[in-house]
Amino acid sequence: MTTIGEVVARLRSSIKEVSDDSVYSNRYLWNTYLTAMKQLLKQDTASGNIYSMSDVWEPICIEMEAVNSIYCNCLVLPNNCEVYRSKRKLPKFIESNDGIIYRWLATPDLSRTFVIVSPFQYEVKSKVRFNRENYAFIHNGFLYTPKHEYPWLSLSALFEGDLSDFNCNTSNNNSTANPPIDINNNECGSKLRSKVQLPDYLEDAAIKMARSELVPITQLKPDEHPNANTIERQVSP
Repeated sequence: MTTIGEVVARLRSSIKEVSDDSVYSNRYLWNTYLTAMKQLLKQDTASGNIYSMSDVWEPICIEMEAVNSIYCNCLVLPNNCEVYRSKRKLPKFIESNDGIIYRWLATPDLSRTFVIVSPFQYEVKSKVRFNRENYAFIHNGFLYTPKHEYPWLSLSALFEGDLSDFNCNTSNNNSTANPPIDINNNECGSKLRSKVQLPDYLEDAAIKMARSELVPITQLKPDEHPNANTIERQVSP
């Protein structure tokens, strides 16, 4: 899978902006590519192709905790009850027109799966008789499972936010071992080495789309030697 640094290098090469005095920062080039990536992912999600891919999904572990229902103010619940909510706000998702793009939300052993809906849909669907689906929803960045009390859940989705607090192989504490990293930072472990969550067959299309946004800008660079003769600058009718 391609890294962010490789994407930035390809974009620089394609628009001939590889010198040290380039007007484009790594962040700007990556954000241009990210915009193109999101558009392609939305199209691929709508067609269903993305769900047949196995190497683009990032699984995270979510620690849940019991909180007073007063925190769940998007639903009508008794004030003296508890609901299960993620301890931390979830990382930023890549979204389609239908919401977040995810493969599963489940218990760690995948024995029980959940469908992520909106808070309004949760109130409606969870009250349907004989409905055997398990529902969860996201509100103010937190994941809620009001009718289920699992201490941990696993979520496989497409993210663009920092996942360091949700690594299944580390203790989920707020340490400084994995601080947010600036894309312009060239230190070891910088974000430029992070993998791009995009199917390989869409990579060329994303580069081409991003390049089409950048090339017109590079063609409008100011003349370094403008003609000061006002007569010669006049255009004949």
